[in-house]
Amino acid sequence: LKDAILERRAVKLEYLSSYGEKTERTVYPLRLLYKSKAWYVESFCAEKNDYRLFRLTRILSITKTLKTFNRAELLNKISERKDYSDDLVLTNIKLKCSAKTAYRLYDEFPPELISKNSDGSYTLNAALHFDSWICGFILSLGTEVEILEPENLKTEIAQFAEEIMKWHRKV
Repeated sequence: LKDAILERRAVKLEYLSSYGEKTERTVYPLRLLYKSKAWYVESFCAEKNDYRLFRLTRILSITKTLKTFNRAELLNKISERKDYSDDLVLTNIKLKCSAKTAYRLYDEFPPELISKNSDGSYTLNAALHFDSWICGFILSLGTEVEILEPENLKTEIAQFAEEIMKWHRKV
């Protein structure tokens, strides 16, 4: 991938989306980015005729093609666009975690978003993208976490936990 960027050569990717869909894409790789504890390739996707981020761990196969592209021109056009994070809607999320699992908060979030409470527990107060990752993170804390805000996150986690319980009871 790094060679394709330097050589300004298009690549064909077999990619697994965050929805579990396998797709084949022809992309013009522009640069590698480290974001949210993962590596991505920022590319211009020929199929979508738009810029996309592809997480490296979801690339199932990659093949360089003979087709070349003007990297500088594509990078100049991307700088005119909004940052990808501008499209994310952030939700104020407040979690209270036991001291036993507080290290998990520090593993994932900056220390300035975490405060220690007088009872020895810890509180995370952050504006986050409300997505499957945050739900999975909360579920992974089990009974060592209490969702303080928002109310709809409590509801969603409870419904998801009920679905997990139903699934395992029928098996």
